[in-house]
Parts: sequence; structure tokens; C-alpha cells
Amino acid sequence: MTGRIAITGASGFIGAEILRLGLEQGRNCHAILRSDRGVRREGVRVSMVDLSAPDAEPALIDALSDVETLIHVAASLSGDWATQQADTIAASEAVIAAVTKAGVRRVVLLSTIAVYDVTGLPNGGAVTEDSPLESHPARRDVYARAKLTQEAMFRDAATAGAFELVVLRPGAVYGPDRLMNAHIGPAIGPLLIRLGAGGEVPLAHVATCAQAALAAADLPLSARWEAINVVDDDLPDRRQFVDALRRCGWPRFVLALPRAVLTWPAHLLPDHPSLPGLLRPAIQAARLKPLTYSNKRLHQRLGAVTLMPFDRGMRQSIEHSGKAVK
Repeated sequence: MTGRIAITGASGFIGAEILRLGLEQGRNCHAILRSDRGVRREGVRVSMVDLSAPDAEPALIDALSDVETLIHVAASLSGDWATQQADTIAASEAVIAAVTKAGVRRVVLLSTIAVYDVTGLPNGGAVTEDSPLESHPARRDVYARAKLTQEAMFRDAATAGAFELVVLRPGAVYGPDRLMNAHIGPAIGPLLIRLGAGGEVPLAHVATCAQAALAAADLPLSARWEAINVVDDDLPDRRQFVDALRRCGWPRFVLALPRAVLTWPAHLLPDHPSLPGLLRPAIQAARLKPLTYSNKRLHQRLGAVTLMPFDRGMRQSIEHSGKAVK
């Protein structure tokens, strides 16, 4: 088991689960937070560092002085490009500089499965680690663009010898109070518009992500960096996902439409950032194209990860959210 582990974003949805599981495994954990959000656990060292601040680097170097592995989770899931530049890209610049100067041996980077370019895959095709990354970031939403930039920054630093790197690319992470995702369709009040039914929803339970991140800290590497997709074994199609979601009492109404109602307009309209994402071909394909998602490498490389069956994971997530289960 590796030495001291630092976790950025340790009070967030995924980071808090990594911290909880790390302590359960008896690991020496160090939480790095932007602000004091209630991380008060016995034996946990806590550092308050705003990674996007211009003066973040010195404080981060100090926080990482005795750390062997950094699990970098902190990033913005929403907001405009300026927000992504500050919270994801500028923060990553500070992290890379501090990790290099502090002599941290390894970084485990939580990225996203959204970095792949799926436009060339046939319906029913498989997304694997060998699938091409998006080569035209401007045609994607700001979150995917930021994560593509972030990955490239860390890969370049790792290739140059600054540290070892494991890039984890989770699918749509779910758990208590986080049930819905962009792979289903838009919602309007009590109504969910489900777009398409085929293909798998690339889910990753939050516990899967936490186990994978900690296992990646101990993974022997034969190269300077490696990427691993993180999705569960039991992936539902869109119809199955919505049926399970309705146990929480929402949506009250579901309008099921074929994906084709958006496919044709998206290809007829000029691709422009001002258009809604589902009317932009690359964004629509990433969210709605009927595909399968392989976790073969996850099992091969991180064999200790135990993946929860979808129905049980969804039921527990709804129950722990304090919502109805039908």
C-alpha cells in the first residue's frame, strides 16, 4: 500500500467518498480543500488551498511536502469557459507545478469518459481506451473541452518525467443525491424527454470511482502514464435507467422520442457554440449515441474493484437520498 495520499476536492461528491474509503482501508490521507466544508475526521490532515488562486502554488507545495500520491479530483462540473479556465485549467497548472517541486511520485487524475470522439463509431460500437480522443475540442461543451486540456497538461508533464500518471475516465458518476445524467435527455419540470432507448448508459457508481482511485495509487506502471475507463459492469439502457429512476418519484411523466428527432436538425444546422448542446452533432453523439462501454482494462489493471449491480446501486442511492422508493 502506497504512502501518504493527498486528495484535492476531498469534500466533494467523489473526493469525499475517496477520503472515506481511504480511511476505512487504513491509509494515511491528507485532504486538500478550497474552504472548510466540514471535513473533520480523526487522523486526517487538512489543508485549505484555493487551487485557482494566483498564489496557490506555495501553499500547495507545502501541503504536498510528504505526499507520495496525489489524487486530483477538484474541478468544475459546470459554468462557462471562464469558470473552467479558472477551476480546472489554472488549478491544474498550479497542481502540476507543485507536484513537480514537492517530489510527489504519482498523480491519479480523475478525468471523464467524455474526452472520447464517438462520432466515427457505428451505432452499437464499443468505447474503449483505444478509442480516439476528441481532436476538435471546440465542437464540444466547455466541460469536455476543459478536461481534454487538463488531460493533455498532465500527460505532457508525466511524459517529461515529472511524475507517474494514472488517468481515470469515469462515466456518469451517480450515488445519493446525484441520480440524473446527460445521457438520458432533457427535463422540463415533472417531465423527462427520453431520447432513444438503445445503447448503454455509461454509469459509474461513486463507490466504484473511489475504489478505482485508491487502487490506481498502488498500480505498478510499465510506462510514464496509463488511462483506464471507469464504468460499472451492469450498465442499463436508457429505458431501464428511467424505469429505475422513477422510483424516487421523478419524473412523473416520460415522453419517449427517437434520437432521430434531433439528429437531422443537428446535421442541417451550422455547428455553433450558441446552439443548445443537443443540436450540436459531436455533443449529441457523446450524450445520446447508442454505444457500449468496455471496462475490461479496469478489471485487468485494478482487479480489486468491486462493482455494484445497477438495480441495487440505484435503489440504495435513492434510499440514501431520502426519496421515495416504489
